[in-house]
Amino acid sequence: MKRFISILIAVIAVAALMAVPVSAASLGISPSHIEVEVPSGGSASVNFQVHYFNGDLYVSLVDIPLEVEPTIFHITSSPTDIVVTLRDSTLSPQEYDGYVRFLGMSQDTVALAVNIGARVTVELSANIVEEPTPPTGGGRISITTTKVYTDLFGEESSFRIDKDGEVQKTVEATSKDGNLTITIPEGTIALDEEGEPLESLEIAVDETPPDPPEDAHVIGLAYDFGPAGATFDPPITMTYTLDLDDLPEGVAPEDLVIAYWDGDEWVELDSEVDIENSTITIIADVEHFTTFAVIGAVAPPPEEVTPPPEEVAPPPEEIAPPPEEVAPPEEVVPPAPPPEEIAPTNWPVLGGIIAGVIVVGLLIFFLVRRRRAY
Repeated sequence: MKRFISILIAVIAVAALMAVPVSAASLGISPSHIEVEVPSGGSASVNFQVHYFNGDLYVSLVDIPLEVEPTIFHITSSPTDIVVTLRDSTLSPQEYDGYVRFLGMSQDTVALAVNIGARVTVELSANIVEEPTPPTGGGRISITTTKVYTDLFGEESSFRIDKDGEVQKTVEATSKDGNLTITIPEGTIALDEEGEPLESLEIAVDETPPDPPEDAHVIGLAYDFGPAGATFDPPITMTYTLDLDDLPEGVAPEDLVIAYWDGDEWVELDSEVDIENSTITIIADVEHFTTFAVIGAVAPPPEEVTPPPEEVAPPPEEIAPPPEEVAPPEEVVPPAPPPEEIAPTNWPVLGGIIAGVIVVGLLIFFLVRRRRAY
């Protein structure tokens, strides 16, 4: 019985020690021990509380080969809550027993040091959960970010996103031939087809792209972006760089566009074309993933304008010379008849006639006068 009571007292004493800050002189850190689960290639955060200290507090790990951030806190009041993040880059499951070391600096001199026991388990996968809340009695933490594993143009890498799918650092990748560059800015929300944060990202050459539209060419290589249906807000930037000499005959640089395959046809994106130093740079914003390529339409040959046939002037009309004016035949005037010869006046006969007329007249006059007298 006494032995049982002794063990019980010891357990209570250990529990009490776990609940109070571990301190050195005037620096106290709680909790005094933590257990942390970190996703392989991801990160985890743990909350601490600083007591009895003002100044610069440096953080490092002992016997735990992970990254820690931040590495320095500026403490101005007590108590102060701080959050320390552990990041893994080993990409393999491991378990480590070590310490989180806190060094208190005063006037550039190490004044205090506290080691917090830590067991860190690196797991192959983990679920994204809510932001950590200050622990009430232990150091168990919640995962706040995870890695997106990438295979971009044959190069394997990764980048981190949070529980909302927000990219934590700008991602940029360029194809092996240098013709295509994609840029995913920090702060972009990257989600899969189901609206969940991305878990992977792949870009590879599409060896058998769909046929281009009629009278058009796929310029250079087509690329398959996956996973299909992944979305980005705001859109990410895709930049193609081509040589003028690579253009097929009949394709003008200003007619090049970046297009994506929607399952039925090529859909052109609003593209910006810049021609400089015999190279062509084409830029477009992309909101989702599928197959992408540069499409160039062949300009129709200029219409041959057939000149109108030359108008042949008709031969000049032969103008017939005006008919010679034929003088009308002169009117033959018959010769005037010779004047009639006037017979000479027979005056004695003429005098007799006149005298006879006078005599007759006188006779008539006197006869008339005589009758009136009767």
